[in-house]
Amino acid sequence: MTGPEVKETLPIPSAIKEELDRSGGLISRLPDHQELKNLVEVHHALSDLIRMKILHLLTSQPLLCLRNQGNYWNF
Repeated sequence: MTGPEVKETLPIPSAIKEELDRSGGLISRLPDHQELKNLVEVHHALSDLIRMKILHLLTSQPLLCLRNQGNYWNF
């Protein structure tokens, strides 16, 4: 399956084109490879529901003790 066929190309507004030309384009605005990898790891860690619940609990109560099946974790 392929995407929709583009039939018309709209010109880039001159103010946007000038800004892109001045800054070196969109690709130059990307973080380097290692920084992107680090961001992926952080976002992956934050994508877990249990981790997010713990983080939200920690923001409202910095010192808390969690119990899971008889095990205790102190934060």
